[in-house]
Amino acid sequence: MKKTIVLVSLLLAHTSLCLPRADNVVWFSVQDAPPPLLAEPLSLERALDIAYHNRSILHALDNTIKARKSSELEALSGYFPKFSLNSLVSQSQKQLNGELSFKKHQQFFNFEQLLYSFAGPLEQYQINQYTTAIARLQRNLKENAIQFEVEKNFLTLYSIHEKQKTIATLEKASRAQFARAKAQNSEQLLNADEWYKEKAAYATAIFTVDSYQEDRATTIATLNRSLETELLTPLNNLSTRLFIQASIAQATAHPLDFYIRNAFAYRKELAIQEEEIEQSKAQLRFFQRSYLPKFSFFTTIENGAISIPTSFWLLGIKISWEFDGLSSAYKAQEQKAAVESAIMAKKDTEQTITLEVQTAYLELQKLIKQLRAAYEEKERDRTIFTVKKKQYEIGELSAPDFSAACNDWENAQFVVTNLETIIAIKQRELLYSCGYPQTPPNEIG
Repeated sequence: MKKTIVLVSLLLAHTSLCLPRADNVVWFSVQDAPPPLLAEPLSLERALDIAYHNRSILHALDNTIKARKSSELEALSGYFPKFSLNSLVSQSQKQLNGELSFKKHQQFFNFEQLLYSFAGPLEQYQINQYTTAIARLQRNLKENAIQFEVEKNFLTLYSIHEKQKTIATLEKASRAQFARAKAQNSEQLLNADEWYKEKAAYATAIFTVDSYQEDRATTIATLNRSLETELLTPLNNLSTRLFIQASIAQATAHPLDFYIRNAFAYRKELAIQEEEIEQSKAQLRFFQRSYLPKFSFFTTIENGAISIPTSFWLLGIKISWEFDGLSSAYKAQEQKAAVESAIMAKKDTEQTITLEVQTAYLELQKLIKQLRAAYEEKERDRTIFTVKKKQYEIGELSAPDFSAACNDWENAQFVVTNLETIIAIKQRELLYSCGYPQTPPNEIG
């Protein structure tokens, strides 16, 4: 029910904005894409799912987590019982009163079970648990980086696609204007300076058209790299517009301290450093207690015979007290310094994160003000285009001039669309700088 309400609110927001741009679909190739992807336009949510599924680095980090988990079990194996079974058979000949002797056989069974150690397997298991937690957080950190990478590349490609109509009208208008200038020059209606200006303007326009195709190909390749696959599907323009409008609405929804507070709560770098601090403390305790004794239960059973069968068994508690000089004491001092260093490093990271969030937030607010001005300019350009369109319809405006007016209007619309996309990217960057909190933005904190 909650998702339905959010969708309806986004649809109302989209309707109220009355976006005039038509959908412009640009197709690009695909290999090994999931079958559902070919049947419907590609949404940002689906693109993220593909990236999470395909990115090799995430699979590599998953294997790292498995390895760290195995190290935990390896530490606990120190509490498993240890036993050994040995057998000895020998035969000797000895001259004794004119007789030969003797045949010897023995069997030994030793069993030992660690009962408790002040710096033993359980303590090492706790240390290794921190290593596993750090590996999981490092995967989450990389996943966040991939999320922002895909979001940025996806929205950039959307903006490039939206520019297609502007480029088409630019090419049409520039060719019409150049054809008119060429005809005027042949009739000697233009001087040399005017003719060179017309040729330069035309060359610049054609360069812009050609550059657009190259930029589009580069952006597609960049998105393909982010997804680690090639795609054969159009972008879902409707869902992308709704996503952009929702991001713009969130851009002014919260003050700066709100984002800083959530960055401290959700940034994976801080969580990793906190785990490293706790791990260093655990290692410090391990070395401080390593000089304490170990308690073990043991038993030894021996069966054998030389001339007559013999057997005995031994059962007891063993106390081991090992002295390694001052090695553990020096290691404890080293870990104590490591703890203090990790604490200071975390404070430095907090300052860096605060600056990142502040920068992203202030840049976003600046773009919001720029967007409001762009909306006003767009309305002015709409009025100008409406007047020129009527002039063209009644014959007061030539076809080349009207083509130029159409290009100006398309460019004015794209300026707003592109700025909205940039704001959406910046809003996602702000959330990325906060560690992508898992709760909806209006419920964070």
